Amino acid sequence: MVAAASCALLVLNGFIIAGFFASLGDELPEALRNPKIMQTIVFIAPVLLLVLEWRLTQALLHYLDEMWHPKSDPQRDR
Repeated sequence: MVAAASCALLVLNGFIIAGFFASLGDELPEALRNPKIMQTIVFIAPVLLLVLEWRLTQALLHYLDEMWHPKSDPQRDR
């Protein structure tokens, strides 16, 4: 399940990055118009987005878990 979700997110992230660069077009700095640099960014950016998405998902699940299952307060148990 995790692998399928990761693959789907990578494809979606790839489309997002490709669309982002396509929309910028000629507004990109000259250094980013180099095909090697562009290919590197288009390859690495979706992976970095995936890492960020998993970190945010883990943080949200941790927050929700603490909200749904609060730990007992040691001060109140005395």
